[in-house]
Amino acid sequence: MKYVLVVLLAIAMLITPISGLDVVQSIESSISASEGEQADLSSTNTATLFGNDVSLTQSISQMGGGEGDVNIEATNTGDVTAIGDATVNQGVIQNIMGDEVTENGANWADVVAGEEATTSQAVTQSAVADGAAIQTAGNILFCDAGVLANMNGQLVQMAAIGEYVEQNGGNLLISIAPEGQVGQTAILGAISDTDAIHNADNWALVCMDNAWVGQGSFIAGEAGGDLSQDAANLVLVFGDDPIVGQYIAGQGLAGDILIQDLSNDAAFIGDGGMLAQHTETVAFGDEVYQFISNNWA
Repeated sequence: MKYVLVVLLAIAMLITPISGLDVVQSIESSISASEGEQADLSSTNTATLFGNDVSLTQSISQMGGGEGDVNIEATNTGDVTAIGDATVNQGVIQNIMGDEVTENGANWADVVAGEEATTSQAVTQSAVADGAAIQTAGNILFCDAGVLANMNGQLVQMAAIGEYVEQNGGNLLISIAPEGQVGQTAILGAISDTDAIHNADNWALVCMDNAWVGQGSFIAGEAGGDLSQDAANLVLVFGDDPIVGQYIAGQGLAGDILIQDLSNDAAFIGDGGMLAQHTETVAFGDEVYQFISNNWA
C-alpha cells in the first residue's frame, strides 16, 4: 500500500500545474568540412510544458564553413498548455559556407492558453556556396487562447549566393481566439551564376472576431540563367470585423527566362471587415512571364 501511495503522489505532482513556469533552451554549435569531405550538423530543442503561467524560449545558432560540403539542420519544437498566460519565443539562426551547402531550419509550436497567448517565431539563414545552395525554412504555429492571441511574428529571412540557388520559405498559422494580432513575413534574396528558384508562402487560418492580420512576402534575385519567383499570401478568416493587409514585392534579373507568380488571396466568413492587397514587381530578362493577382472572396 505504501508503494501505491508513493506512485499516486508522484503522478499527482506531475499533473499538478506549476505556477510561473519559465524554461529556456539554447544551442550554439559550429562545423567545418575539408575539401572533398562532407560535414553534417543537426540540432534540436524539444519541450512539453503545463502550468498556470508558462514561458518557453528556444534558440539554435549554427555556423559552418570549409571547402567541402556542409549540411545543417535545426528544429525547435514546443508544446505548451497554460491555465493562465502562455508566452513562446522560438529562433533559428544558420550561417554557413562551403562547396555544396544545405540549410534546413524550422520552428513548431502548439500553444493552448486559458487567458492570453503571445508568440514569436523566426528563422534566419545565410549561405555562400561554390556549387549549389539549398535553403528550406518554416514556422508552424497552432494557437488556442481563451482571451487574446498576440501572434506578433512569424519571420523567415533567407540569403544565398551560389552557382545554383533554391530557396523555400514559409509560415503557417492556425489560431482560435476571441481576438488577436497576426504577423507573417517571408524575405528571400539570392544571387546565382546559373539558375535560381524562390518559393515564399504565408498561410493563415484565423477563427476569431476583430482579428488583425498582416502578411508580407518579399523576393529578390539575380540569375545568370533562368529565375523562378513564386510568392503567395493566403488568409481565411472565420469571424466578424477582421482587418487584413497583404503585400508582395518581387524583383528579378535573369540572363534567360524570368517567371514571376505572385498572388494575394483572402476570404472572410462573417460580417464586416476591411481588406487591403498590394503587389508590385520589377522584372528584367531575355524572356519575362508574370502571373500577378489579388483575390478576395
